[in-house]
Amino acid sequence: MSSLPSRTSLTLHSAALAAAFALTAQGALAQAPASPLQGHADAGAVLARQTCAACHGADGNPTAPSYPRLAGQFPEYIAKQLRSFKAPAGQRAHRASAIMQPLAATLSEQQIVDLAAYYVKQKPGTFASVNTELVEAGRKIYFQGNPSNDLPACVSCHRPDGSGIAPDFPRLTAQDPTYVAEQLRNWEAQRGGRGKLMTMIVPHMRPADIDAVAQFIAQMK
Repeated sequence: MSSLPSRTSLTLHSAALAAAFALTAQGALAQAPASPLQGHADAGAVLARQTCAACHGADGNPTAPSYPRLAGQFPEYIAKQLRSFKAPAGQRAHRASAIMQPLAATLSEQQIVDLAAYYVKQKPGTFASVNTELVEAGRKIYFQGNPSNDLPACVSCHRPDGSGIAPDFPRLTAQDPTYVAEQLRNWEAQRGGRGKLMTMIVPHMRPADIDAVAQFIAQMK
């Protein structure tokens, strides 16, 4: 019978995973695509109020828990996600979204970069109500991962302050914990794909890890 791996070997394995994810993040930063069009925040503001405010708030700070905070988000990340929703079936990084795909399909490339230019200029709100009992557990996972489950630290790609790395690793600070937990649980079903970092990471997260990390992210300033 083979012996169980030691805690040291698990820690080294998790560190190796985290290093690989960090290198991939650096590569994504170096290869960030740039739109040939210039985004205009004023035009994006009009479009945001007309099309996006019902779910994301007029300034990108939603009140409903299941929608992401767009205020202050990387323009490259917002544009990338809108293009993904707009892409033909079979080429999407997301599965069907009854809300986003019909809306994204109507957007021109200029409107996409205008929206992105608007949201990055908005001040992100804060999320005040968190489960304090889970915050410290989430902090440990965010900065250290979970060696017992080969889970790498979130900080490798999302930075110590949750600011992320454009265009692939979004700003997470003060996202609603309900939204964060839903996205983590749905990565393989809705957003996954072979080679996607989160698709490889999420299977290493236990339900308790997801809930704790979501609570920690919500209180980041």
